[in-house]
Formats: sequence, C-alpha cells, structure tokens
Amino acid sequence: TTEAYTTAETAKMLKEATGWLRVFLDISFKTGIRTGEAMALKWEDFDFVNGLLYLSRAVTNDKIIVEFNKGSQGKNKKHYRTIPLFESTIALLKSYYEVRADRIWLFISKDGEPFLHSSSINNYHLKPFLKEIGVKYKTLYATRRTYASVMRFAGEDLEKVQEVMGHTKGSFVTEKHYITEDILSIQDRQNQAKHREDLFNTLIKSEEK
Repeated sequence: TTEAYTTAETAKMLKEATGWLRVFLDISFKTGIRTGEAMALKWEDFDFVNGLLYLSRAVTNDKIIVEFNKGSQGKNKKHYRTIPLFESTIALLKSYYEVRADRIWLFISKDGEPFLHSSSINNYHLKPFLKEIGVKYKTLYATRRTYASVMRFAGEDLEKVQEVMGHTKGSFVTEKHYITEDILSIQDRQNQAKHREDLFNTLIKSEEK
C-alpha cells in the first residue's frame, strides 16, 4: 500500500511527459489529489490570480461525477478543500489553457467527454508513456503516495500534508499507508544528512578550529 514513484522516477516523468498527460501528472504529483479528483477537474476550479485550486468534485468508483459540499467529509477524509498551487503548476496550467481541448473540463477522452475510467488513462496513456521512458508502472494513484512522501521527507509538517491531501488531521492513515522511504535515492539520503549536519552545526561549532 505504500509503493510510490521514486524521486528520480518522478523527475523523469515530469520532464518527459507532454500535452495533457504532463498537466495531469504535474497536478497529481504536486497536489497529491486523488485520481478521481484529477479526472473531474474543471477550469472554473482554478483561481490563477491567487494561485488556488478549489477542489469540489470527483469521479467515484461507480463512474459518476459527484459534487462536494464545503462540509462534506468521511471518517478519515475531507473532500472539499482549497489547495495552494506551486508557481510551476500555475505557469503550466496557463500555457495549457491557451491550447485547451475543452472549455469546461481540463481532461477529456477521445469522445470529448471527461474520463470516467482511470483504466483508460492507465492502459492507453500512462503505461505506454512509462514503457517509452523506462520507468516501472506503479499505478496512477501512486502519484498521491509520492506527494505525501516527498513533502514529508522534504520537511513539510504532517498536518499540512494531510490538509492538502484531504486526510483528517491526526489520522494515522497518512503515515501508515502513504508515506514511504522507498522514494528516496542515495543522493536524497546524503542531502538529508547534509541538511541535518548544517542544523546541528548552527549551534554546535565542533568543526571550527
């Protein structure tokens, strides 16, 4: 349940992807939203001026699009939420808007309708793309686990990660099922060690002569 794309795999996917798939992956990796939420995004959900995404709907397991109310939440999840976007995502979205294929939906199938089956994206778009660039397929939903792991190991507060992902603050679900050290490369671990060393040496000047 904790398998995720590594930092190296994520970087390669974001670099090599093109068109709408690049936008889909960028949003998925950099916000950690659920696949069904990404599939149901509309242009009206984005506030480019303030850099916000108002997440208000999703494609359910029953292949229908459900709108969220501001107070809607389950036992361990908060559906409706406002997500601050990375500047890189905003810039990408603005470019994509200029060549958008639909005036309402961000992502549409060959039939001109929003995707209702994640398997269509997996089988006809993601898997061929990953095979082409030499990255192991780990499901589309794995982007969500990657986000949780990257942000947590980068030093983001756990509750902030949960807020963006739509998990209840204090829930054990995030750490138990989403955050994994498997994303880290040797270089990542070396960088972490260097960061901790710098923090240590800000107060303990043991290396100074």
